[in-house]
Amino acid sequence: GGVCAFIRMPDGGDVEAFCHRFAQEYRVLLVPGTCFGSPGFVRLGFGGPTPKFKEGLARLSELLVKFNW
Repeated sequence: GGVCAFIRMPDGGDVEAFCHRFAQEYRVLLVPGTCFGSPGFVRLGFGGPTPKFKEGLARLSELLVKFNW
């Protein structure tokens, strides 16, 4: 097993499109909350090496800025 967190995304955005773009452009996986009956959220899994996790969070921050979230 691993550790994960559900992150509430800002209102008004297309969470599924965001997750797809994040995976395609940034090679980081977020799972849309709709897969778990929680629209408006994403599931972020973590538990790997700290440097990789920090890099993934930096990529997430970059895309949130691009999406104006």
